[in-house]
Amino acid sequence: MTRVLIVDDKADNLYYLRALLTASGFTVDEARHGAEALIVARSRTPDLVVSDLLMPVMDGYTLLRYWKADPTLRRVPFVVYTATYTEERDAQLAMDLGADAFLLKPSEPDALLARIREVLGVVPAERLPRAPSGDPRETMHVYSETLIRKLEEKSLQLEEANRRLERTTSLLEIAGRIAQLGGWWYELGANHVVWSDEVCRIHEEPIGTAPDVARAVEYYAAESRPVIRAAIDRCVAAGEGFDLELEFVTATGRRRWVRAIGEAVRDDGGRIIRIQGAFQDITEARRVREGRRELAERLRETLESISDAVLMFDRAWRVTFLNREGERLLQRTALDLIGKTVWTEFPEAVGSQFQQQYERAVAEQTAVHFHEFFAPLNTWFEVSAYPTRDGLAVYFRDITARKRNERRIEQQAALLDKAQDAILVRALDDTIIYWNKSAERLYGWTAAEALEQNAHTLINDRSEEFLDARNALLDRGEWFGTLRQVTKDGRRVITECRWTLVRDDAGKPESILAINTDITERRNLEQQFLRAQRLESIGTLAGGIAHDLNNILAPIMMSLELLRDLAGPSGRDLVTSLEGNVRRGADLVRQVLTFARGLDGRREPVDLCGTLRDIEVLVRDTFPKSITLESHVETTSCLVLGDGTQLHQVLLNLVVNARDAMPDGGRLRLTLQRRTVDEPHEMQALGVAAGRYLVVSVQDDGEGMSPQVQQMVFEPFFTTKGVGKGTGLGLSTVMSIVRGHGGTVQLTSTPGLGSTFSCYFPELVDDTKLSPVAAKPRQLPAGEGELILVVDDEPAIRSVAERILTRNGYQVLLAENGQAALATYREHRDRVAAVITDVSMPIMDGPATIKALRALSPDLPIVVSSGYVPDEGAGRLLDTGAEYFISKPFTAEALLTTIRGVLAGRG
Repeated sequence: MTRVLIVDDKADNLYYLRALLTASGFTVDEARHGAEALIVARSRTPDLVVSDLLMPVMDGYTLLRYWKADPTLRRVPFVVYTATYTEERDAQLAMDLGADAFLLKPSEPDALLARIREVLGVVPAERLPRAPSGDPRETMHVYSETLIRKLEEKSLQLEEANRRLERTTSLLEIAGRIAQLGGWWYELGANHVVWSDEVCRIHEEPIGTAPDVARAVEYYAAESRPVIRAAIDRCVAAGEGFDLELEFVTATGRRRWVRAIGEAVRDDGGRIIRIQGAFQDITEARRVREGRRELAERLRETLESISDAVLMFDRAWRVTFLNREGERLLQRTALDLIGKTVWTEFPEAVGSQFQQQYERAVAEQTAVHFHEFFAPLNTWFEVSAYPTRDGLAVYFRDITARKRNERRIEQQAALLDKAQDAILVRALDDTIIYWNKSAERLYGWTAAEALEQNAHTLINDRSEEFLDARNALLDRGEWFGTLRQVTKDGRRVITECRWTLVRDDAGKPESILAINTDITERRNLEQQFLRAQRLESIGTLAGGIAHDLNNILAPIMMSLELLRDLAGPSGRDLVTSLEGNVRRGADLVRQVLTFARGLDGRREPVDLCGTLRDIEVLVRDTFPKSITLESHVETTSCLVLGDGTQLHQVLLNLVVNARDAMPDGGRLRLTLQRRTVDEPHEMQALGVAAGRYLVVSVQDDGEGMSPQVQQMVFEPFFTTKGVGKGTGLGLSTVMSIVRGHGGTVQLTSTPGLGSTFSCYFPELVDDTKLSPVAAKPRQLPAGEGELILVVDDEPAIRSVAERILTRNGYQVLLAENGQAALATYREHRDRVAAVITDVSMPIMDGPATIKALRALSPDLPIVVSSGYVPDEGAGRLLDTGAEYFISKPFTAEALLTTIRGVLAGRG
């Protein structure tokens, strides 16, 4: 086992190194200075030595010189480990004297062990003793200078320590005078007791007084002398310490109270050689303490005599006080509770309002007041809790009887107030004489505000309806129906009314009982439901129309490639024009679906300047001449990534709304400007990410909007237009589209001064999307004789698809529905390379056909083609595992590219 000698004059350092090295498997020897280290090493040669530098008797540098001069020890590696010599020249001196390593205290345990193992890791046979380097005389000169420098540093440190000690002693003397606290000691066998200056002052004796033990005891009052004498005897004999409060008499005859503290001091052999301690005048402290005790007693008597129950806790929630009334209410004695934790003694209160409020009072240092029912005692408590310096004081009383009475009164008073309906009683002249809580909630006026008011003028919106209902009531004695009424804040509500004519004992009418139910929300929901049904019907109709139109456009679109080849150079412009119109028609169909069913639009670079110019032309051609159009574009870069048709719809909606807001004419202003949004508060206010935006603003100087209308203007189905003039979907659609493009809409409006809608669109700045793409010569991907099965119920689509595929190297089989497709596939199963199928077909539709084909051939490539897939059809397609989809109408190039990609992917 490797033996390491550690050399250090500090016991703590030796302990640390011994524990570290022993735990790491080393055998450890110790020495407290260089001379002792040489003796230990020569008697039992170590494998390595770790030595401090600054030590008594012989320092580390001297030990290193002797070590390297000893023939037996010079091969043993020498590691310097110091916290005093820390400069580069100190390390260089150690290395010049032959040290193998130089480490600074403190080192991380792992780093220290690693360095020791590194030094030990040299193979013994290869290890040469590290001899001193340089001129010995020069080395000794450096050593002498280093030693002198360190001695000077130590001297300066000792001087500073002495100055600090003097300052500390001065501060202690000041503290002693303030606290009237001093020290004393008595060397066993000596003739006198040594007193500090403050102890002399307490005894009112001259500074330096040193009485013998008997005289020191005589200062104590007669009744205290036996106590202090016995305590001193026990301390001298057995080392038993003492801490006593006793009365004594000063040299001038004044009686004082002091605190005498003593302890024994032992030598290295355990023999008691001295007793020492502290001495403090506590006369004033006892007076204050007695005053506090008397005050506490008076307070306790006061708390015992009051009618409220009082319960006190310390900061650990232990009970510190409970008066007699508290004992009665809690049905527990103070003796039983004091010192115990309240949550342990009353576990039912854990988590209740009691605990929550008490903890809040302590945490926030605020008084709390509350009522709470405590089930175990079947009692309602009124509680007030106040934080104190030591914890919490709680005052509580039993209010169970009061609560029961209040409950009974509340139940009686709430018979009508509990009703969800507004209940009013009116005199025959419509003066309100009763107004329940639900009426307050419905109409906003409190009972105090409504009583003695005329119901006709206070809450009714339409006088004719109200008067007709009143006349019907007087004729028949009761009336049921709906009225449009108004609330305090001007909100209009629809109420379902049940009125009854109340008669006196003689049968003469004397008042009117009205029970009114707010059905505004129900009516609104009914209207929204009807509008939603209408919109859903429009969506269903649009889906059917889209399917049919796409089936019509599909063969035209596919035929364009054939027509382009047949037309020759002179007719290609006509074919290109025809292709543009077909694509425009397809875009319109897709836009119908986007509006009616919420389908996603395409995203491509769109020139907002061009869209704005189109809107300008539309406004100038169709809007009344009383509306003046102004347009201002502040930027030449107008590209955004989006759906051009949807953006056109946004601007069209806004300019139409602006026109409607100016029935008598006015100014319509269109602006487009660039704006950078990068401030956090601006991003938060707009609800958009940081970046550059193109802002299109539509401003009118029409009627404007109130703040209430502005809050609801983007809600679906909200409209300020009359019945038949607006659905309330325009602005909600605008907001939906703009947010879908990563932007937002900001509205500013002032009643009578007009409105401005500003649409923020992220600017397209990706150069790759802006770069013009060079036109490539058309080269349609051709087949290699593969057999393709085309399934579609439209003959024209089947015919054109057959011609395109046949002309481009494919063989084709045709089927008009799924049933025919299955029969054809079974017959040519081994040859069919892929299937193209429609979704909506008679007899067997696309999803069913795909599922049946998958059952026959799980790996068969299937391309789904449709002009419109309803939601339920999309779900069925996903269930069949459809992987490829081509939307009608599609071009011949799209068809051939899709087929080629499918076959290549499965090849």
